[in-house]
Amino acid sequence: MAGLCAAGADLQHQRLSNYFHIFPQIGLSSSVELVPGALHLPFNITFPVLGFAYFINLDVALWLWLCTVLVNIQKGLYGILGIVSSESLDTYSVNPASIAHQGMGALLVLVAYSLWVGCEHLRAAVEDGDEILSYRTAFWGAIGGLLFAGWWLYMSGLPPHIAAFFLLAAFAIFVAMTRIVAESGVPEARTPMMPQSFVASGVGTAALGEVGLTALGLKFVWATELRIVVMTSVAHGLKLLEGFKGSQRPFFWALMLAVVVSMVSSAWAILELSYAYGGINMNQWFFGGGAWAPFETFVARRLANPSGPSWEGWLSTGIGATVMGALMLCRHFFTGWPLHPIGYPIAGLWLMDHSWFSIFLAWAIKGVVLKYWGPRGYRATRPFFMGVILGQFVSAGVWLVIDACTGMTDNRIFSW
Repeated sequence: MAGLCAAGADLQHQRLSNYFHIFPQIGLSSSVELVPGALHLPFNITFPVLGFAYFINLDVALWLWLCTVLVNIQKGLYGILGIVSSESLDTYSVNPASIAHQGMGALLVLVAYSLWVGCEHLRAAVEDGDEILSYRTAFWGAIGGLLFAGWWLYMSGLPPHIAAFFLLAAFAIFVAMTRIVAESGVPEARTPMMPQSFVASGVGTAALGEVGLTALGLKFVWATELRIVVMTSVAHGLKLLEGFKGSQRPFFWALMLAVVVSMVSSAWAILELSYAYGGINMNQWFFGGGAWAPFETFVARRLANPSGPSWEGWLSTGIGATVMGALMLCRHFFTGWPLHPIGYPIAGLWLMDHSWFSIFLAWAIKGVVLKYWGPRGYRATRPFFMGVILGQFVSAGVWLVIDACTGMTDNRIFSW
């Protein structure tokens, strides 16, 4: 109950201040300027992240917040030393480009290691009767899906080898985001670099041409700004199935039904609202800047400034891959190694800037509880942090009903 009240208090004051201006808003965001004009560190308290982070393993939580702080220091040092990347990516990728490339290199190593471990599992001829699909069906289904997607990419104007490169990058991002969210426990994550920019940076605009660049711009619809992907939701669903007695094969068709229903209903809702109220009057990002950003900041910018492959970008990608590989090797060979590498690929994201301090608080509180109170103390404090998560959503739901009854508009229902 205490956790629920604590989480709901902030949102309650925000809404009350919109109805009655005598109620001040509670500020939970700030920053500290470590080096004037070059290095600042954001501090935000978000109750759902605080609650979720309390259930993260201590070694994972440590590296999530520590790596974010270190990457912010790296950005500041770049500014102090005058190290400026000559490459401009897109609106969605991490800035500066060198940090985005490092995160992408780390992400690729994470995926390569995951696939290597998965191959070991498949070669062992493990029984797949308790899976929602047989391994053979899953494998050939993936191959068929990739070939179908590759054909569409080719028909849209991408050369075959570029289409294969793009699919490889996009597939790696989907797999990495799924593992990061499932293993680290963060509520959401996104890629440090969009696959379109990775391809364009890697091969250069000359290899793509005007048609290829435009085709890549159209792919921002399904392969960019992905905070939660279907693979992540499926991974959580499979976790819930653990211990289920009976065949799990029907669960696959339930997943497919959910995907179809969500696609149809969301498309209908967007079209209905757009025609009823006018898209220009709705969310300024999703119906405005976010819609034309791919063609302004990616296609048009590269058509106006053609370039070859970015060797600076490949160097930064190699640095990120090397650091990630070293972290994973240390984790594998050294018992008690305290730094879990899962947080490195997402350390440069604005989402982590917004979340790191809440993760730090949860890590510190949990560390103290386990050290001085043990497992019994951890079990005793779990309800509070569950309430912290629930309180934010319950409060948002209550205010949504109140706004609907009073006709109040333009209130932010929820924000990380």
